[in-house]
Amino acid sequence: MRQSTPRNQTNLKLGYFALKVTPGQSATLSVQVQNISKTSTRTTRVSPTPATTSSSAEINYTPTGKPKDPTAQYTLNQLFSRPATVTLKPGEGKVVTFQYIIPKDGLTGQILGSIYALDETRAADSGTQFALQNHFAMAIGVLLAQDPAAQQPVTLTLRTVKPGITNHVPTILANVENQTAQLFRGMTATATVTRSGSDRVLYTKKIINGAMAPNSNFDLTIPADTHLTPGPYTLILTASAMGQVFHLRRNFTVSTAAAQQLTVAQPARTNAWAAWLTAIAAILGAMIIFWIGLLARNRKGSDHYAPKHG
Repeated sequence: MRQSTPRNQTNLKLGYFALKVTPGQSATLSVQVQNISKTSTRTTRVSPTPATTSSSAEINYTPTGKPKDPTAQYTLNQLFSRPATVTLKPGEGKVVTFQYIIPKDGLTGQILGSIYALDETRAADSGTQFALQNHFAMAIGVLLAQDPAAQQPVTLTLRTVKPGITNHVPTILANVENQTAQLFRGMTATATVTRSGSDRVLYTKKIINGAMAPNSNFDLTIPADTHLTPGPYTLILTASAMGQVFHLRRNFTVSTAAAQQLTVAQPARTNAWAAWLTAIAAILGAMIIFWIGLLARNRKGSDHYAPKHG
């Protein structure tokens, strides 16, 4: 497979797109999708996807459906052309090309995301009660910046703190926001919950080596006991990121109605048969793989597929 690198790739050793961009720039980015099956035709959807931050404080490059963070100037999918769907015959490969346009007013900091591919091939009806349908997915990172070497001081805030339920367990949900167009790794954080006016720690949660995408937020989940009583509480979060230390504090109240809703039974039992099927599906894998190519925009051939910008 022939590959070439975009002229604005900042580091040839990276396994992802790291591009230096300029205001008003219009350029293309290409990936190659290859069907390695010798017998079946596969359908794959390829999408420019904005990066988010997961509840485990990790950068997530897959679609989540989360709304755009209010601090974000732009997200990756706003700058790129629309997703494309390709159908590949056995052994066939196609190049999918996206156009991206940098706004005339330029970018502040970093825009992070991925080119994400999902095998959407529908399984044939097996006629049996149980059927395995595996979907293969893969993402390659895309980082856009006008000044790739620049690092901005980050700003972390607490947007909201409220009670909730996570995996059948009562939790305190502290929404942490990175308000800066700067990704970072190596974050440490400690969150404690007390009754308002008391120093006695009731619940705590620690993060070691966390990461956040630019202009993103996530719900830090702090497990509580199975009976969270009504009343006023205080959450204190101390976080360290990029050499900066943040001391954040927020008071919140658990109402009587919320406390009743949070009184839950033990987590539901895992269905052993469903777990077994999931394991088998993971082992089987998919019949399609991605071959990511940093392809020159002037490459021509019958296998090129260029979606319209929109």
